[in-house]
Amino acid sequence: MKPIIPKFPIDYAVVLLALVAANFFASIYVNEDLRSVSYLERQAEIESLSSDASLDLLLLGDSRSEKLEIGELAQIHGHHADRFFNASTISGSWVTSYSLLAEISPHLSANARTVLCISEFWLEKPDFQDVAGIVPCWHDYYSLNQPLVALNAFFPLSRKRGNMIHSIHLGIAASRVWMGDFLNNCGGFATDTDVFLNPSQDSSISNGVAKESSSPMGKSNVDWWFPSITDEQLRGNLVFADNVLGMMQKMTPRLILVYLPNAETRETFVSRRYPGRKERFIGNIHKLADKHGLHFVDMSNETELREDSLFEDFHHWNPRGSSQGAKRLARILQVELDD
Repeated sequence: MKPIIPKFPIDYAVVLLALVAANFFASIYVNEDLRSVSYLERQAEIESLSSDASLDLLLLGDSRSEKLEIGELAQIHGHHADRFFNASTISGSWVTSYSLLAEISPHLSANARTVLCISEFWLEKPDFQDVAGIVPCWHDYYSLNQPLVALNAFFPLSRKRGNMIHSIHLGIAASRVWMGDFLNNCGGFATDTDVFLNPSQDSSISNGVAKESSSPMGKSNVDWWFPSITDEQLRGNLVFADNVLGMMQKMTPRLILVYLPNAETRETFVSRRYPGRKERFIGNIHKLADKHGLHFVDMSNETELREDSLFEDFHHWNPRGSSQGAKRLARILQVELDD
């Protein structure tokens, strides 16, 4: 009697083929989001380094440290600019910093210093990876004990879902604006209080949530990313940060933590809206730095670098602020940290 070989269910096969096709088309026709593009650009720059390139200083972080001019840092240190490298990315994180350090670490000199410019979001934001977006480095998520995020990063359909949803929202917003214009042109059916609003012209409404009016410099939208974080979520973020710092420390001769200033108006806004958050964040970074024997440079109290005139929005320096900030950071690294 012949053994009965179970057949693969046809409905399973159809679903599997549909998923393969969806991921294939997503990988080709859906663009990466800005965060992933920035990460991939830094990755390409690292890959383009010559095999004998030797770096004395590496910058890692997010869009705030991305604005720091390597030339300013190198000039004060008396080094050629090609021995300094800024691998900061838009909406950078513990994961992107770890990933890029792993790729560039073979190029670090024996006395190289890696400056990790940290962000409050990395500790104080629940579910930061989901909100900020997932970058295409699934193996690094897995190495950092985030298997579910690694799975999402592996499949283009999942990784790019944020960009697809964003495109749908833009299409809906554009259609609402078009409908409002159409009704107005058809005889004034739409009134001043009509729901057909152009979101680019009304900064007080976003996703149905009323907001305070912007300051003249422009409020960075990330200041609205902070729902309440539970004690359990905060502990989870601290455990994750502790693990990442320990692994990064093994890849560089010297790791330094830096917290860059924000605009004075933003500091006032945050202290009023989220009382105690910054103090808790600074305290937790001090504890992590002490545990790992790292130097932590808190530049948030550099009052001359917090002037609103030096910022283009709450978080990001304008060119003049970036120049002054780079010079100040270079002097700190030179005076306080040189052995």
